[in-house]
Amino acid sequence: MAQSSLRMIPRAALPGLLISAAATIWCWWTVGANLGLFLGTILFLTLYTPPIVLAEERAGRRIATACVAIGAATVLAFSTASVDVTAFEWFRCGIVLAAYAFALTGFASLLTVARFPAPIAAGITIFLFLAWLTWPVWLSPWLTQALADWLTPANPLLAINGIVKQLGTWDRAPIAYRSLTVLNQDIPYHLPTSIIPAVLLHLAIGAPGMIVLARDLRENSPPPAKGKLQVNPNDIWRQPGAL
Repeated sequence: MAQSSLRMIPRAALPGLLISAAATIWCWWTVGANLGLFLGTILFLTLYTPPIVLAEERAGRRIATACVAIGAATVLAFSTASVDVTAFEWFRCGIVLAAYAFALTGFASLLTVARFPAPIAAGITIFLFLAWLTWPVWLSPWLTQALADWLTPANPLLAINGIVKQLGTWDRAPIAYRSLTVLNQDIPYHLPTSIIPAVLLHLAIGAPGMIVLARDLRENSPPPAKGKLQVNPNDIWRQPGAL
């Protein structure tokens, strides 16, 4: 059992690690080392994490989730060398990334436990989490001050922007400021000053699926192999009916 688990680690780790690193590198090459890279990393994470983790057996999903976050965070670490981002700020961004990946995996896994096929579970997860990320845009016609104050602290895009606000703010981009959102126009708001609400919310979202996943793994795991029965040949002749 231990040997099979060790053999499973590279198979579960490599796809998430390579795909997340490649996607973040592509984002870095496309937009440069700026705020767009940090926000784009979260958006890309939403698109590839559910298919990657659901392609793995249940025992490998936790490994794949960790490697998705590690791959993206590693590329961000290299990119921050050329911009005004400290190691502690990068570390806080990495925590938000990890909690968000945890939520994606847990939610998608919970859908598969509810008998949704993996492709459908991945699609539902991507749709709902993209809607969560982009509520400042599509929710603008119905947005109120109270709703904005309630939703802002836990949004991972806004939480990361709050960490690296020296790189600018998303709502000051020309297209966003002119037409996409009413935040900071009709409705004032402030970027989150702490990552705790975002981290706690996404840990809570992912926890039910991860708990069910861990319980199923314990229930379905084979019993430990027992040692071989040692038989003394002389005892055979003592059994009733022995020749």
